Amino acid sequence: MSVLRFDFWENNHPRINEAMEIEYSVFLKAGYIEPNRDRRAIEYDKYPDFRFLVGLDGSRIVAAARNIFDRDNTATLNFPTANDFDIFPEYIDKILSIGKDSFCETGTLAVIPEYQGNNYSINMMDALIKEYNAKNIYYTICAIDEGFFDFLKKIKLPFERIGKTQFYMGSPTVPALFDSKTLEPDFFSKLLG
Repeated sequence: MSVLRFDFWENNHPRINEAMEIEYSVFLKAGYIEPNRDRRAIEYDKYPDFRFLVGLDGSRIVAAARNIFDRDNTATLNFPTANDFDIFPEYIDKILSIGKDSFCETGTLAVIPEYQGNNYSINMMDALIKEYNAKNIYYTICAIDEGFFDFLKKIKLPFERIGKTQFYMGSPTVPALFDSKTLEPDFFSKLLG
């Protein structure tokens, strides 16, 4: 396997359906979603403001991460995690006080089976953080499988639990907030050695 190249695709990219197919197939195999005739994660249809980070091996898409934005000027949060979990009130207040322009939700992060276990998820997180920090987006909301959340905390990524664990998309899941401002600048290069 070669080193992946990462690219960001807006929701109107000509190959966006291929990224959605990777997301669907990986999440279906993991038991996070039910099969459907559209062959996509229909749970995200009500969040049209998104883009994908794709991992490419040559021209083949081998990984995809959906990032959702809430750019309206209302005093509510319209992110999947905010809508599907009971978020502790102090975190809702924190997000709204910082401003939604500094936030996105990483709704999915999917790597095809033959590429899993080779640090591609970690490399994707690094690419996401660099891209969004350049755009002044420093905070990410996400719902993370509890086992993966424990792993991320173990390697000292700055995730905060922002609500109670609940069964979600097929597994116990933690609503979390990631603050990239607290991340050491060379964290990923040290981690990956």
